[in-house]
Amino acid sequence: MEGEDFVSIRIGAIVLGIGALSLLAGCSKEVKADAKMEEQVVKEDMKVEAWGEVEGTIIKEIYVDFPATVEAIKVKEGQIVKKGEELVLLNYEPYKQSILLKEKEGTLESITAEAKLTEATGQVKNITALNEELSLLEKRLTDGQDPEILSIESELTTIRQQLEDLEEDYKVQTALLEVGGSSSKIIKGIETQKTTLQTQIDTLEAKKSTLVKEKTLELEKLKAEIANAKDGLSTTEKGNNAMVQTSALKDEIGNLEISMMRDKFQKSYIKDNAIITDIESAIISKINVVEGSRVGEQSGSVLRLIDQNSLKITAHVPEEFIKSVAIGSEVEIVPYADKTISLPGKVTAIAGEAVKENGETVINIEVTPDEVSPYLQAGYGVDVFIE
Repeated sequence: MEGEDFVSIRIGAIVLGIGALSLLAGCSKEVKADAKMEEQVVKEDMKVEAWGEVEGTIIKEIYVDFPATVEAIKVKEGQIVKKGEELVLLNYEPYKQSILLKEKEGTLESITAEAKLTEATGQVKNITALNEELSLLEKRLTDGQDPEILSIESELTTIRQQLEDLEEDYKVQTALLEVGGSSSKIIKGIETQKTTLQTQIDTLEAKKSTLVKEKTLELEKLKAEIANAKDGLSTTEKGNNAMVQTSALKDEIGNLEISMMRDKFQKSYIKDNAIITDIESAIISKINVVEGSRVGEQSGSVLRLIDQNSLKITAHVPEEFIKSVAIGSEVEIVPYADKTISLPGKVTAIAGEAVKENGETVINIEVTPDEVSPYLQAGYGVDVFIE
């Protein structure tokens, strides 16, 4: 009986032992399964944390490269402005007047050149008139049509006819004298008349000869005058050609200067007498002038604008975690300005080299927010959680 009890106890102990082992084995399996699940949860929830700051990638410096005075500043640094909004009022009336003066100078130059060309035209007309006069005088002399010479010749013809008539009368009276039909007194009177007429003829012929010489000399003088006029015209034309070329060059240079002067204030950010925003939405990053400032070619920028739509985040990832970051990775952005909100974004660039940041080796990445937020402004700090 005791032996049976001992066997029963032994068997029971073995059974209990086996049960205990089974229980322990079962518990061990459950612990391992729980650990594996926990490891998977940690792995799924693990994010790379980085810190960084918001930066503007499109920065616009506003320059005024013509003389002007700042009359009023209508914005403050850090202010957000919209397209078309006035930023700074300028006074550049003296500059506009200098453009107008240059335009007037160009007009005066054109008038002077035109007057010179008109002078040449007058010389041409004068030469034409002289040539016509020369041709007429030559024709009159050649054809014997000069009025003064014709008058003398007409007078000579009359006197010669009178002399010829006297010669006939003289012959008749001489014959009559031989037969007593005339007297020596009549013949002597005829001889006196003949002498008078011959003297008149000699005088008129001498006058005609002198007149022909004078007319010939007049022709020569006229030819010389024409030659001088042509020389003068040639000189004028040469001068005019040089003047026209010079005037054209001056006109071209003047127009170019005027165009360049006008182009200086024909900018997308200048309207009338104001500097305006030509960006849809911008942040006034820096104002470099005060009211009364003189601006111009050597004065540097007037304002600096940051395109609000170009804001990106430069985040610093510790080097031991960079292997978990890839371009296109989703991120959560938590701005320091309000840590209760989380904004979505993506990794858009990863630097190719590491840098030291507060003594720690980090790799800079670029994060682009998916949306615009008033809590993401240039210079703001953020935490970035990368999936």
